[in-house]
Formats: sequence, structure tokens, C-alpha cells
Amino acid sequence: MPTTPSTSGSTSPPLRRSSTRSWPRPGRPSTTGEPVVAEARTTDVAIVGGGIVGLSIALSLAEAGVAVTVLDKGVPGKAASSRNGGGVRQQGRAFPELALAQQAIEAWPTWAERLGGPTGYRRTGHLVVAADAGELAALEERSAAEAEHGLKTTIVDGADVAAMAPGLAPGHVGGKLCETDGMALPAVVMQTMHAAAVRAGVEVRPYAEVTRLRVDRGTVTGVELADGTSLSAGTVVNAAGPWSSVVAASAGVYLPVAPSRLHMFRTVPLDRTFAHVWVARASMDLNACQWEDGSILFGGATRPDPTQWTFSHEPGPAFVEDARAKAAEVAPMIAAATLARRWTGVREFTPDMLPVIGRPREVGGLFTCTGFSGHGFALGPVIGDLVAGWIRTGERPPVLEPFAPDRFAVTGSPFNHPPAPWGGATTEVVPSRSPHAAPAGVDDGPFKQHSGVPSGFDLPTPLED
Repeated sequence: MPTTPSTSGSTSPPLRRSSTRSWPRPGRPSTTGEPVVAEARTTDVAIVGGGIVGLSIALSLAEAGVAVTVLDKGVPGKAASSRNGGGVRQQGRAFPELALAQQAIEAWPTWAERLGGPTGYRRTGHLVVAADAGELAALEERSAAEAEHGLKTTIVDGADVAAMAPGLAPGHVGGKLCETDGMALPAVVMQTMHAAAVRAGVEVRPYAEVTRLRVDRGTVTGVELADGTSLSAGTVVNAAGPWSSVVAASAGVYLPVAPSRLHMFRTVPLDRTFAHVWVARASMDLNACQWEDGSILFGGATRPDPTQWTFSHEPGPAFVEDARAKAAEVAPMIAAATLARRWTGVREFTPDMLPVIGRPREVGGLFTCTGFSGHGFALGPVIGDLVAGWIRTGERPPVLEPFAPDRFAVTGSPFNHPPAPWGGATTEVVPSRSPHAAPAGVDDGPFKQHSGVPSGFDLPTPLED
């Protein structure tokens, strides 16, 4: 069995189980008034990050009998995994990622049954529309290339576009339709996943911020937390999304991941049909879909820039104005509608906009699963099983080969200096008052407080206001 971590080969050491399987309660109440030091804790696998990636890995491991602890710096599932548009698509994916997306599409229809709760998944189809002949020609070329990779899409004309999306502005000359794509309700998915993971035996710890990976003689041994406690683990998974490069840097691991933001807007329910499919415009970053209650969800992302680090949930007036202007061009009925809610999700991206999945060669026992560049939600149903299987057996699934951590050059990269408490920050960090709370006066995304839900977790109600 190899003892040195590898990212180039297909095999690596299988799961190293902890020698102790006990979980003492941290921070027992003091009867003397003296501070009580929390006891050490031990688990087989510690997962940093409680989004859809971290929870799906945890669920799969727990179902296989592995002791798993998920550590999230805020409320698990309440960051980018629930603050996105809910698109579940294959078309438009980079070809190295397409096979993974196709596996996910096959898994989504039955995922609710596995999780034991709702996901809001619907196979709506995704339509990318063209405003002119040039855009349509580009879509035709892309459709042919996708067909060579096993994805079926259909080129439709302007009349078809008008029938599928009657709320679009007139004049769209055609589009590219993928009938097998769809959508789900992110906040519903995350609440259901959280419940499923807990039922499976996963210890999910909210407000457990990891400040450092503990490494001994080149092998990770656990994590240190902001409250002064530590958690020992035979394996650590870095699934911290936009914070993952900061986590990696604490162990001397280079990870070219930086944050970017996705801003979403939701109108009041409308009595007119906007579209029967998910709609995107070929030449601009604007996506829109109509929910079952008649409200329309639309939005887009700020341009990724690795030199501008921000975790703010406030899009700013310029972006809001730009989004409304784009909507007015594509679908005037959206621009004219009253906005009911808006929210921002902080997601992460990499230089090639593909995830980083694998074992960094610098540190043994560490797995990286991050950098999904806005695609993580759609891939959630399969990424957990794939990575969990790799952790347990040491065998890398072939579909994950394109995402090895060592594919990036370090020298000269603008991703070289993530802000971190360990020094060396050269970029600006602009946090909101909390990475998991909306700015004052702004609706806190798709989450609302309800009674009778697990402590520390807000029950999402995306179809209620």
C-alpha cells in the first residue's frame, strides 16, 4: 500500500480510521467558576464545510458505517448551497465536467427518495436563447460538440422559443434546448440533506469555524477550531467552498480558489406565464425561471476576480440596476414586476472554472473537494458517493480524474495570496456583518425562522412569503 499521497495515480491510501471512537461532550458546565477546557474529540473523518458537497460526502460515508463530523463556520447549508438559482443542467458544461453532470442528472429524480424528504426537483428543460443569427450559429456549433460527448440538445427556431417562453421579449431568433435539464429548490434540498445526514449518524456542528489544519510529519491529524477546541481525525476533507483556500493555506497547501458572488432576485407571483422552461440568454449572464406559484426567479453573477476578495451579501445598487436592465432587454415583464426578495450567495471559482477534487501531494490524509465554480449544487447527488468511495477504498473514480489538485501552476498565479489569519494577505477582504446573514434591511435569502426545527437551522420556505 502506498504511503505517500498521490494526485497523479488512480490509487491512494484508503480511509485511516481513528483509533478512538468516542465523542466526549465539549465544554462541560463549570461548578467552580473556573473556565473549563473542552475535551479533545475524535472522529474518523472531519469534513470542513456543511454545504451540499460536504453534507453529501458525509451522508455517503455515514451510510457505509464511517464516523463523520461536519464542521461549518455558520449554519450548515445556509451559504452558497441554498443561495443559488437551483439550476440542474448538463448543457453548457465544460467537457471535462460533462460526464459528471450527466451522472447527476440521472440521480436527481430519485434523490428525494434516498434523502427521505423533498427537493423540489422538476425536469423543466433548459433553453438558451439567441438574439441574432450570430448567437444562434454559436449555439448550433456548441450543440454539435455536445453531441460528440454524448449530450443530446435540440436547436429550435424563434416560434418554438415564443411558445416555450411567451414572456420573453419578441425577436429571439432561436435557441438550444436540453430537455433533460431541470431545476430544484436549493433551500429545500439543504434542509432535507441536513436531516438525512443527522439520521444517518453524521455529527453536524454549526458555528464550528476551523482555523487550522493540524499536521504531524506530513500527515493531517485533525483540525483546530476558533473556540479553542480541536478535533482529531484520521482523514480531513476540505469542502469549505470560498473559504477552502484559506483552510488549505493553514497546512501549507496551495489551492487556487477565490470567492465570487451570485445575486438572485424573486418577483411577486404573477398571473401571466413567463416560461415553461429555465431560460438563459446566450450573450449575457442572466438566467430566469418561473416557480409554481407564478413568481419569477432571475439573476446572475459578478465577474470573478481573484484579486478582489469579498464575502459580502450585499450586491450593491450598481449590480441591482444592471440586473434589472438586462431583464428589461430579455423579458420586460420581469423588469416591470415588483421584487419580493433578493439574496446573494458567495461561491468559489478556480482558474479553469472546474472543481478541485483529490489528494494534495503536500499533506497525507487530506482530501480537497471544492472550487465547483457555481456547479456544485447540480452535482450534489453524485459527488458525495464518488468522493466517499475514494476515501474508503483509496481508488479514484475515473470520472474525477480531470479535477486533480496538481493541475495548476503556482508561479505568477493571481490566486497565490488568499487572505488568511496566518499572514501574507495581499488582497482586500470585504465581509458583511456575518458571512451567513444578510445586510441590515435585506431579506435573508430563501430562509425564514419557524418553530419546531432543529436548533441552529432555519427551515427554508422558498414558496412561502
